[in-house]
Amino acid sequence: MITSPNLHPLRRHDGFTLVELLIVLVIVAVLLALAVPAFLLLGQRAQRSETAASLRAAIPAAEAWHSDHDTYVGMTAALLAADYDSGINTSKLSVASASQTGYTLFYDSNGALPDGCTATFVGPAGTTSITHGGDCP
Repeated sequence: MITSPNLHPLRRHDGFTLVELLIVLVIVAVLLALAVPAFLLLGQRAQRSETAASLRAAIPAAEAWHSDHDTYVGMTAALLAADYDSGINTSKLSVASASQTGYTLFYDSNGALPDGCTATFVGPAGTTSITHGGDCP
């Protein structure tokens, strides 16, 4: 059998080439570029939902106050939490105004911090208005 010194059997590679590694890095970078913004939006939507849900949860307590007192005057978030719903977060919920016939509840998702979701309800039988800062779409 005649063999030529120029013919070499295929060599076995013991690793990845630089081009293969760069292709993998580009693919990972593209996937991250798509995933990170979607993940950040989930947090913002969750904060907005939490704000609206927390405000809506306080409305039955305000109506129970009116049922017991025949007025909304004197109603505070602390009294609502103490007498009707202990789940009310008094550091974020406030009664902006209360009169004989109506009230305004205000919920701020970040407490006194800026850039959070805020929700306002004018009752009774009013509508909820959600406004936002930097963290709430």
